[in-house]
Amino acid sequence: MSESTHSGPSSTTVFIALVVALFVSIGISEVSTSGAAVASIYILAVGKAFLVVNYFINLRMEPAFVKSIIIGTLITLSILFIGLIPDIVAVFGESPL
Repeated sequence: MSESTHSGPSSTTVFIALVVALFVSIGISEVSTSGAAVASIYILAVGKAFLVVNYFINLRMEPAFVKSIIIGTLITLSILFIGLIPDIVAVFGESPL
């Protein structure tokens, strides 16, 4: 088999970055539970998801049509989750954010 060349970091480098981001998230949660801490953990989670999708699932090599389906799905799920916050507050009495 021929080896395909790719630009960017190796899988090991991406894995190490994911592990570091995991421990940073855990550290933030141990230090504080404020809104800023939760927001920064979510931002780290989005960054980790980006790394997994681009470097392990290889979405960056897919055609634009496949990327548009994935992005459309993520936007729809985000709208759904944000739209359900009033119902969560009504049932449980507090916002998850």
